Amino acid sequence: MSLVGVILAGGKSRRMGSDKGLISYWGKSQHLHCAQLLRPLTTQLVISLAPGKSTEASVDALLYDPPDVGGPAAGILAAHRWAPQSAVLVLAVDMPLFGRADLSQLLVARGKNTDAIAFVNEHGTIEPLASLWEISALHQLEREVAKGNFSPRRCLESIRCRKLQGRDLALTDVDTPEKLNKIRSTQDLTRHINS
Repeated sequence: MSLVGVILAGGKSRRMGSDKGLISYWGKSQHLHCAQLLRPLTTQLVISLAPGKSTEASVDALLYDPPDVGGPAAGILAAHRWAPQSAVLVLAVDMPLFGRADLSQLLVARGKNTDAIAFVNEHGTIEPLASLWEISALHQLEREVAKGNFSPRRCLESIRCRKLQGRDLALTDVDTPEKLNKIRSTQDLTRHINS
């Protein structure tokens, strides 16, 4: 079965105050960094953007968040609607310490009795911004959105989702200038990411 990698970059970045996808942690924008992580693991690669945004990353398609869907569900469903017969591997631009080995864990965990795979943080909360959705899970997300439920996390909690214990640093969501400064003040970022 084909696997579409989707870079979630459609947020308005209100709390950050600037486009999170254009921030550079590794000498390149997060758009490019996420594309380089996902490309070797997927058959097709897309980026989901808010209308009016663009990217320099080399992807198979630029997708714009559907107007009927809000939040991260918009990007996940944009990828599903673009390739309805494919599973979807999700990575958001605001998780700069998430690495290829973390993504590989999601792939290795796939199984017949699983609709999705996602990491959980130290508190046991599912992280939908780095997850793998089988077609069955994507259909359920479509149904939830049709009912007005736009939370991918709640959807994952309601289906057969295999939960993996994630590295806390890998699951760090950098969405404010304070968090950005904290990450950038780290002396050696490379020891926190596995490639």
